[in-house]
Amino acid sequence: MWPASNTFRVIMMLLEICCKCGFVHKSDQIQVGGVPYRGYKPHYHWHPVGGALEKDGVKLHATICVACCGEVVNWKEFYEYKAKTPEKYRVKWSLNAPLPEHYLEYAGALYAEQAKYYEFE
Repeated sequence: MWPASNTFRVIMMLLEICCKCGFVHKSDQIQVGGVPYRGYKPHYHWHPVGGALEKDGVKLHATICVACCGEVVNWKEFYEYKAKTPEKYRVKWSLNAPLPEHYLEYAGALYAEQAKYYEFE
């Protein structure tokens, strides 16, 4: 049955793939036991310049593994930024945090390259 307003909300599917190593952090397209796949590896998110790539109802989130940001994981920095995530955006058991500004240029260039060539299947 359609809503009374004859409108409905289109749900954008999310895809989170590290823009450096290609690790899949989350995919609404892949179901495991009826639940969207979520990889449990610490990673950062940010809003890329020009916005995230959206194609065929799928949004490619700007995502990079914490380990891909340097030679050694800075756990102190990761958990400090994780604590900065507003409560309404926190996902239980998720290992994500906002990207620290000093990685923005590096990660932004990697995401731009990923978005330029990425093909949704």
